[in-house]
Amino acid sequence: MTAMEIFDITVQSLSDAGQMIILNNHMSDAGWCCSPDDGNGLWHNPNYPTQMWMDCWTNMTARYSDNKLVIASDLRNELRHDKVHGGRATWGWGGDNDWHAAATRAGNAILAVNPDQLIIVEGLMYAFCLSRLDGCLLNSMLLTALFTASISMITSQLSGKSPTFGLSSLFLDKTVTFMREEGKSYTAPIWLGEFGTNEDNKFWHLIIKYLKKNPDVHWGYWAYNGYKGTPDVDELGGILNPDFLTIRDQYRIEDL
Repeated sequence: MTAMEIFDITVQSLSDAGQMIILNNHMSDAGWCCSPDDGNGLWHNPNYPTQMWMDCWTNMTARYSDNKLVIASDLRNELRHDKVHGGRATWGWGGDNDWHAAATRAGNAILAVNPDQLIIVEGLMYAFCLSRLDGCLLNSMLLTALFTASISMITSQLSGKSPTFGLSSLFLDKTVTFMREEGKSYTAPIWLGEFGTNEDNKFWHLIIKYLKKNPDVHWGYWAYNGYKGTPDVDELGGILNPDFLTIRDQYRIEDL
């Protein structure tokens, strides 16, 4: 059985269960994401040029265009510095690494195949940096942010201040979720594409509280799976245990 056949079965199984599906271009070369040393920091590399990336997107869109539960295309996962080939993504600067230009072209190509598809454009710097996108946004796109290990990395940016809810909310509002503000050149919906934890700690409760108080910030939890790639690599933040049957930690289910 080919990888594509397995993918088809997965999409069909999720659809049969009534689950909505977001297609995601995670890596170009096969491997576990993500590192600045994996050669996949951009949507293109010498093995997979930009045109091939776009062709793959239009082909995948056409493949599932009759499945109404395949609702969105997340154009590229966690853009970052590519130390192997050199370069990092920019926004509106022109050239081969202009993510604004590439996302616009790819999004329009996908919509030409399926105009009902939702286009998701991740921010720069592992999808964490959205503040640089101000003033040069696409029309009708959904921006996504990524917070892993709950919001410990966000609160660590607060110059040693205690990670209170007020400080954490202010930081998020100013750097990420500000794009919800109506009537601005940067106005766009926001999706918290990944967040998770393996500890029932203060950072976890801060992000849960923030999401409850801001219901227009939609989200997806990372991760559901019980292990990473192979059974011997545990996914401590997974909803499931490595058996893929039992719940790992009940508190996550209750909080979510």
